[in-house]
Amino acid sequence: FKPKKKPTTMGHDKDKKKDKKDKKDKHKHSPPRHHHHNCGPGPQQSYPQQNYPPQGGYPPQQSYPQQGGYPPQQGGYPQQGGYPQQGGYPPGQKTNKRKVAIRTQAGTYFTAQPEGYVTANAEKRQEWEIFTLTEDGPSRSTLLSFHGNYLTVDDQKLNQNTQQAKEWEYFTIIRSGNKVSFKGHNGNYVTVGKGGRVTAEANSAGANEQFNLEEVR
Repeated sequence: FKPKKKPTTMGHDKDKKKDKKDKKDKHKHSPPRHHHHNCGPGPQQSYPQQNYPPQGGYPPQQSYPQQGGYPPQQGGYPQQGGYPQQGGYPPGQKTNKRKVAIRTQAGTYFTAQPEGYVTANAEKRQEWEIFTLTEDGPSRSTLLSFHGNYLTVDDQKLNQNTQQAKEWEYFTIIRSGNKVSFKGHNGNYVTVGKGGRVTAEANSAGANEQFNLEEVR
């Protein structure tokens, strides 16, 4: 009777050691695993600034019309019921439009001659002696003749040959008691010269530059 020999495990032990070594080497060369629980930027990273206005409106340096109007610094439009800056009249003052005759200190009347000039020789007022006076502000008064033309200051002459009121057709009315003077855009006053010809060449307002306005009903 011979005892049985135990099976040798030397080959198996070598194989196990080799597997462990291969796994260890494989673990060394494998890339590191990423942990996804921390996704924020690192200390050296920063997100780009947002190019949009903060909540609640646009930055102060940006100018644009506000809803319902314009910013105060841009002037905006006049309030309802107001008046335009150019061509208008002060708040509370209405345009005064009436028919008048202009009488000189000598008792004669301005006459709009059909040739386009103005004289002051008429002793009675008739159609050619009636003008439509429109006062649209302190320095914005016009005189419209019977012929449909505005009195205009051309150099130092007083004519009535235009149907549109512009700078040369505006006068400043200066009142002194019940008398008035007309100051043209050139800074001179309307006056009556020799032969009764009406001009705008007086530097100051004397007796010849003061007139009476007679309303015509």
